[in-house]
Amino acid sequence: SSDLNFDQFSISPKAYWRRNDDEFLLDYTDPAFYQNIHQTDVYGFDLSSSIQSLLGTTSFGGEYSKDIITSTNLGDYSRIKTRFFFEHNLPEIKNLSAALGSSLFYYSDWDWHFYPGAAIGYKISNRTYLYSSIEKAFRVPSYTELHLSSPANIGNPELTPENALSFETGIKMVRGSILTDVSAFIRKQKNIIDWVRATSGDPWRAENLGEVAVKGLDVNITFKSVSY
Repeated sequence: SSDLNFDQFSISPKAYWRRNDDEFLLDYTDPAFYQNIHQTDVYGFDLSSSIQSLLGTTSFGGEYSKDIITSTNLGDYSRIKTRFFFEHNLPEIKNLSAALGSSLFYYSDWDWHFYPGAAIGYKISNRTYLYSSIEKAFRVPSYTELHLSSPANIGNPELTPENALSFETGIKMVRGSILTDVSAFIRKQKNIIDWVRATSGDPWRAENLGEVAVKGLDVNITFKSVSY
């Protein structure tokens, strides 16, 4: 990898390869009962860049990667991913800040998918900050969820990616050495992947479920101590 800077423009290319070897024994005292041996390879190249201007900071780039699995249980498969992204952070105007972004993904198994997002913030004072964000996200099925075959679990090669739409709004406050962050969120998910079964005697099977709406409140309090 490398970071190259040219005045208001920067570019960061990166190439990578990762290999993982794994052996799973359901009963280590009896390896012949159930054993999985996997080898996975992930390699790719990505390029990210950013430009500083009077209109703010613009970031964009892309990625190409391929992952390969060779498994005694899951089988031999490969998958190609291509990603393009764009993000723009507007300059702060009268304590108001905003950012827009989007990602375009291509998976060889599931074609193209577009996922946008936006965020806005307002600084009430140097100690209080309001923020809100909205974004779409997704998760593709793992090879285990697609192809596992065991006495207790069965994969499903017909699975489709999970999708989610998330909204969050909150406030950050600093009072002395205490930082408080309180936010409310809503996350609507579709095609959730989970392991289900019709009866207690059936093996668990990976399935796409319907829709799930998660609503909640998140509170974080951080105490900063000063040492001498």
